[in-house]
Amino acid sequence: MQVWLNFILMVALAAMVGVSVSLNQSTAERARRQTYVEAHSELGAEMSEALLEGELALGMEPEHVLLSWGSPQSVKVSESQPRYELWTYPKATVLFQEETVSDWLVARSAYDTGDDLARRLEYLLTHEGLIERTASLIRKGEITPGMSFEEVEASWGKPKEVLPLYDDNSGERTIWVYERGRMGRTTVTFQEDQVLSSSELPEEAETTK
Repeated sequence: MQVWLNFILMVALAAMVGVSVSLNQSTAERARRQTYVEAHSELGAEMSEALLEGELALGMEPEHVLLSWGSPQSVKVSESQPRYELWTYPKATVLFQEETVSDWLVARSAYDTGDDLARRLEYLLTHEGLIERTASLIRKGEITPGMSFEEVEASWGKPKEVLPLYDDNSGERTIWVYERGRMGRTTVTFQEDQVLSSSELPEEAETTK
């Protein structure tokens, strides 16, 4: 990976030099990608088109992603099997396996950050036995009744608040509070260890059991 590390430094240096003088950076970036594609006929039609549009394609190498999306805000390399590398951007994350792009996620919601997306991909990568529907929901950052604590945390992250346990006639319940939703906050109610329901609360509402 030393080649692409050097490439990152080159891109970062070029950006620093051009910050104060370039008012048309997007045009410059497109021109740079065009020049690269014209000089690398071995790329093939699909990858060439993706590069020209500033998009990604399966099988891209790190330098291709740098050309399309620029330098990531963070890079995580796995220390165990399966080996992978995650590049995180403010609103996206890219998964490399065997030094090529094998997957990526782009934010679907205003509540999603690149770190959220990276967490989801990591969870899916290390939990291959998930039910297909559950895996699809986590990938999209959604939750549904029946999900476990762990699956909700994979999809939405850690809650802002966890209300005390309480019992009613149907069993023990836990409420997780998230700062998301059109009304300000969303609560997720668990019965025992599975999601029972979720609902939105106005910002000023008091969450009580």
